[in-house]
Amino acid sequence: MLLIMVPVLHPSLAGLGIDAIWFGVLFVIMIECALITPPVGLNLFVIQTVGKADMGEVVRGVWPYICMMFLTLVIIYLVPDIALYIPFKL
Repeated sequence: MLLIMVPVLHPSLAGLGIDAIWFGVLFVIMIECALITPPVGLNLFVIQTVGKADMGEVVRGVWPYICMMFLTLVIIYLVPDIALYIPFKL
């Protein structure tokens, strides 16, 4: 997903003045959301197989993580400097 979409989107990002690192952080979080979002999230099937659990149980266990990821996306969107922050050690 990343290797296919980034070369297509990067020229338009530069034209719109969007920071590529900020977009990369946002894009990776969105990819992770896609991998655990029901009903076709690939990681759901992996967790179901490894944990030998029912799909309903796996989906119920994933919702808090989806909510946290979307909250993180909102925070990164509203305060973009958080994604670009590099701590400085003295």
